[in-house]
Amino acid sequence: MVAGGVGGPRHGEGSVERVEQIRALLKAGLGTEVIREIVPCFQGAGSEVRPIVDAELVTKLTRELADIEERIDTLPRNRDAIRCYLAEAAGGEGRHSCHPEDEQARMLSAPRRHAGTMTA
Repeated sequence: MVAGGVGGPRHGEGSVERVEQIRALLKAGLGTEVIREIVPCFQGAGSEVRPIVDAELVTKLTRELADIEERIDTLPRNRDAIRCYLAEAAGGEGRHSCHPEDEQARMLSAPRRHAGTMTA
């Protein structure tokens, strides 16, 4: 049955807009817990979803961005550790010289990107 039809649920235009806002925020990589907190700070729908200027929103999005950047920094170390484990498990080359903790040390000493700049 079509939504809003006889016997079906009736959703106002605001409900559709809210769903589109949530979809846009999910697509941006935000988790549902954060979205629940910040979705009231957004207006518009579809490609027109825009934040309403709000200090609390800025704080929450800044924290989310930092968390994402930390995960991005960690993923190469995780990938390299898994590659090492696979190489050792397969008896492949570098079986004795490939240690994830060596890779982690190498990654920690490599320059990192933050907000368009390189740091050591």
